[in-house]
Amino acid sequence: MVSDSKVLDTSGKDAVEIGGARVDLQWLPEDGVRLLRTYRGKDKLTDDDVTAIALVLSQAILTRYLHPDGGKHAWETVNDLLSVFDHPRVVEAVQHKVHQLLIRRKKALSGPEGVESVGRHSP
Repeated sequence: MVSDSKVLDTSGKDAVEIGGARVDLQWLPEDGVRLLRTYRGKDKLTDDDVTAIALVLSQAILTRYLHPDGGKHAWETVNDLLSVFDHPRVVEAVQHKVHQLLIRRKKALSGPEGVESVGRHSP
């Protein structure tokens, strides 16, 4: 397991870093900046925290690419996105959340007619 303190570097005043991808705060929505600041100095991150961080930073990476002043090429953008989504802790968090969702969905779908009835229409 990757140490949570190594997932997100918020020590910079104007940027954050994850997995080698440096994202200037100017590309984040205001709520995203506020969210990331709440993680400063935090040693333990939940799977929800890690997933939210990955999504917010990915939005910022795409915003930077699409903005005329962003200055990034497509290949740099793809590399930055891969740095975020391929980070071991992000992969672990997403896999865990998907597993939890599948368990909950299976329980929700296993009603009186069973899972097999999902998607079938009664005549």
